[in-house]
Amino acid sequence: MSEFSIDFKARATAADLTLLVKLDGAVIYNAELGTEFVDISHTCEDVDDAEYVLEIIMQGKQPHHTVLDEDGNIIDDRIIEIADVCLDNIPLEHTFYELADYTHDFNGTGNKVIEKFYGKMGCNGQVALKFSGPIYLWLLENM
Repeated sequence: MSEFSIDFKARATAADLTLLVKLDGAVIYNAELGTEFVDISHTCEDVDDAEYVLEIIMQGKQPHHTVLDEDGNIIDDRIIEIADVCLDNIPLEHTFYELADYTHDFNGTGNKVIEKFYGKMGCNGQVALKFSGPIYLWLLENM
């Protein structure tokens, strides 16, 4: 068996949002983020025919974190930004945005939705990327 790595950067626009990251249900990162990018890295076994799920979960957003003007436009908000997602040191770039889904319920104010993810989490919810081993083959098939 070989190993593969997952690497990405994350930051929040304020220091009271929590990021929880899981790989196949096992927690690999859980911390309150600050406004500077944090490097998140994890290495695990690359198992042939394995199905993996990477979950990036935002927690802690409250209604008062989104400030609206009198016309309902957002003038201040707290978000988490995810950048530079790599598998085995290979940047996924647009592949990540094409394959990752963002599930949320507008912080409890709406129905649950599943949307494409474009790098920023504005609601408590989960970004999920499904991929399989061997990683090099998955990368060849999906990039």
